[in-house]
Amino acid sequence: MTSAMNIQLNGVFDEVTSWFFDDYFPRWVSVGNGTNAVIADSRVTVFHANGAAIDAIWSRRATDDTEIQRAAVHFELARSVDGWRVVGIQTSDTTMSSLDRLWPPHRVDYDGSPKTQEGSGS
Repeated sequence: MTSAMNIQLNGVFDEVTSWFFDDYFPRWVSVGNGTNAVIADSRVTVFHANGAAIDAIWSRRATDDTEIQRAAVHFELARSVDGWRVVGIQTSDTTMSSLDRLWPPHRVDYDGSPKTQEGSGS
């Protein structure tokens, strides 16, 4: 990847991260009627200038700060002429606090075959 491409993707990373965590997520959580959410872990992946994904483990909490629900959520994001939009969501309840333990990266050889992960037995 060229350095110009890295600079462009770093700009997209900053832009999508700011949009998601400063704008979208607070509005999404505020719909929860008397609850708030704390993000335990997150991961941002930029695919290209108009596409990204954000994975997060969030803890939904009552007004007394007790945890109501802990969920791992995967957001697919796309940029249109109107800005960034969430175009898909996958969610799963969890007790974990680490995305790397819950959804570890999967390595694939160039021939398309999955690599065995250490200690996973796969």
